[in-house]
Amino acid sequence: MVAQAVAVAADVDDVAVVQEAVMSAAAITSSWALSRKREKEDDRSPVLIRDKIRSEFDVFRSGTTLYD
Repeated sequence: MVAQAVAVAADVDDVAVVQEAVMSAAAITSSWALSRKREKEDDRSPVLIRDKIRSEFDVFRSGTTLYD
């Protein structure tokens, strides 16, 4: 729905291109918010998008294997 509205507003014929751009922006924004939370212990950004986050799993939190 959002992609279609943006496509019409931007006078773009290919809605799929706009949809891909919207999804990419959403992924980048959520990644940034979660990395900011972990790196700077700043919860403000994830709080703004918390209704969009299904789960958080810190891949590097557990385990003892060190890679050189």
